[in-house]
Amino acid sequence: MVVESSVNSRHNLAIIELKGGLKERIFRTKDNDFLSFPSWSDDQEKLIAISLKGQGKSIIEFDISTGEYQYLLPFSAADIQKPIYWKDYILYQGSYAGISNIYALHLPSKAIFQVTSSAFGAQSPAIRDGKLFYSEYTASGNQIAIAELYPENWKPISEIENEWYPLADL
Repeated sequence: MVVESSVNSRHNLAIIELKGGLKERIFRTKDNDFLSFPSWSDDQEKLIAISLKGQGKSIIEFDISTGEYQYLLPFSAADIQKPIYWKDYILYQGSYAGISNIYALHLPSKAIFQVTSSAFGAQSPAIRDGKLFYSEYTASGNQIAIAELYPENWKPISEIENEWYPLADL
């Protein structure tokens, strides 16, 4: 899967055949959203990406068989990146409190939780053997961090102090 942007600013995701390099499938939005950080579901039936347009960023989910899509988060000026599926959650990097941390979107309820609480920043979530691996920024640079995934211990986003500010209108 690749993100494409044409010379005339047409943005889409494409599934590329590995052997011949041909495009098997193309996914677009009606508003020509700029898409980044695509990621497959474990069953290979859906894919998610970050969607960027005038209202800010959201997570978008495409159904592979139908091409239909839905936005999973309200658009906002918060910097979100690198979404991945885990069980019935999407884990992603977000800066809701002014510092990047790993957040979880619970798909059935659409509730958002803070998973990590890094003093200087957590980014690039990955799951392996049921554990969360991520890059934690420290005084010595980025370090690999590992965390157990216990949703009952995560902090609801409503309890996070908001330290980001919306973009100014020009």
